[in-house]
Amino acid sequence: MKNYISHLNDWLTLSEEMQRLARPHAQGVLKVTLTRGVGGRGYSTAGCVSSTRILSFSPFPAHYARWREEGITLTQSPVPLGRNSWLAGLKHLNRLEQVLIRSHLEQTDADEALVLDSDGWLTECCAANLFWRQGRDVFTPRLDYAGVNGIMRSAVSRSWHHRRFALSK
Repeated sequence: MKNYISHLNDWLTLSEEMQRLARPHAQGVLKVTLTRGVGGRGYSTAGCVSSTRILSFSPFPAHYARWREEGITLTQSPVPLGRNSWLAGLKHLNRLEQVLIRSHLEQTDADEALVLDSDGWLTECCAANLFWRQGRDVFTPRLDYAGVNGIMRSAVSRSWHHRRFALSK
């Protein structure tokens, strides 16, 4: 698979844009979306020579403070994630399964949904990583066949490691 991020030639410009957008805010969510750009038809990558970047800023969700203090309620999603080792771990814009999962979640009183893959393995939540702890052992699902291995999951995993917890997948 071709790495389209490598087409973003000016990392300094991207960094400056991110800082400019985030600077006025004490906290929030800065979202950076990189696409392969314009070109190609019928899913072809031919002609895609320049990435497109989209930056947006959203306020820090108000309910996160309550979640941190009180915890969250979970439900199990009836919608499974398809198993595909080619897509497993990748964060991509085709998140149709998550749209269906969110639709079902919004019909409940739960804050988040536990999501299984099509073989019944616990994988992730609708819009969140999944970690649980027993003593000094921390667990997170393997993402060999489904799920997103994003930057926050990696950061949280490193944080547990630096705090000398044993992380198991």
